[in-house]
Amino acid sequence: MWKERLDHYVLVEATVYTVGDKWRGIWQRAPEGQPRILQETFEDAHRAMQALDEALAEGPESQLWQEPTLVWRQYEERGYYSPLAEEAAVFVKQATSGAWYVSVTGGARLGQHGRASWFSTADEAKHAALRLLTQRRESGLEWVSHRW
Repeated sequence: MWKERLDHYVLVEATVYTVGDKWRGIWQRAPEGQPRILQETFEDAHRAMQALDEALAEGPESQLWQEPTLVWRQYEERGYYSPLAEEAAVFVKQATSGAWYVSVTGGARLGQHGRASWFSTADEAKHAALRLLTQRRESGLEWVSHRW
């Protein structure tokens, strides 16, 4: 059930809000902690809520969502991070060997078949992180504990 707040409407896990004179919708609690935003903007809140309800019913793979993306920020001297949700983040770091790896808050690393994956460049590692977060099953990637 939608609840009206000052200048926006809230559904426990999603919100419609205005940007200028248009309404947008966001699913803050989407799987993997990666928010999903509706592609379209709307003239009124009611239409935005209908579209958001439809997209939520279809789930994270709905064509109504924008393509998910990660916003990378510099992290220390040899790395990057992208916030996921509340206190969680994904990190791309360079090891002393020069190779790059991906980890998340809590220490799990991106990998395959139970072993951590290494990348030649930061961009390759960032792309793999985005693939895991948006195409988990198809990517063949997983979060693994520390095993080299």
